[in-house]
Amino acid sequence: MRPSSPPVSTPPRPSSPPGDEGLRIKQLQALLGQSKQSLAQRESELRASLAQRDVIRSQLAQRDARIRDLETASGGEAELRSRVRELEKQLSEDASLRERASSLAHRLREAEAQAERAGELQKKLAEAFQQMERQKQELAELQARVAEGAERERRIADLEAALARKSLAPPAASETADLGWEAQPSGDDLRQIRGIGPGYERSLNGLGVRSYAQIAGFSAEDVARIARTLKVKRDRVEQWVQRANELVAAKQG
Repeated sequence: MRPSSPPVSTPPRPSSPPGDEGLRIKQLQALLGQSKQSLAQRESELRASLAQRDVIRSQLAQRDARIRDLETASGGEAELRSRVRELEKQLSEDASLRERASSLAHRLREAEAQAERAGELQKKLAEAFQQMERQKQELAELQARVAEGAERERRIADLEAALARKSLAPPAASETADLGWEAQPSGDDLRQIRGIGPGYERSLNGLGVRSYAQIAGFSAEDVARIARTLKVKRDRVEQWVQRANELVAAKQG
């Protein structure tokens, strides 16, 4: 009889730390290779066991034929009993062999299930790789959009700086006279009005506009002349007027 082989232990499934996709892939590939090797070994043992079982059955058939021959030739009861005991022993060994073959078949089914799970894991890894590639592409697109936005912001900043430099130029004397305001020695902090920075404040002061009350009292013609003189949109000056009215009301309250 062939000695029984030690049971092949199923390799433990490796645990991969979160975020380490490369290490997890290598561990899964190693697990798949071990599972395939274990499956091949079990299949080989099962085939060898089945072949040995067939040999034993053939030997039993030959012994049965010999028993019949002995019974016919001599009728020796003692020898027949000895042969019977030997055959019973062989039958017991054959039963043990069948049990081992059944155990090997069970292990083979387990190995096949494990190989199937490994295949599913490999499929999930492929899907994860595809998702990572899509995310990389989306990230590249977002980075390109951010770069475009930064370029637009830079251009806007350059334009605003140029506009501020232009607004810092002192107005012509004729323009100041046309507005009809006399310069006041002191006034309010016009920068408290949203949209009026240091440049616009100096330009307004140069035009004689130094207080919230002056801006709050702008007529439609004043708004048009201020917008034309400072080269800004009319609705922007209208917003200054609205905010100046709020500040005047706050001072009076």
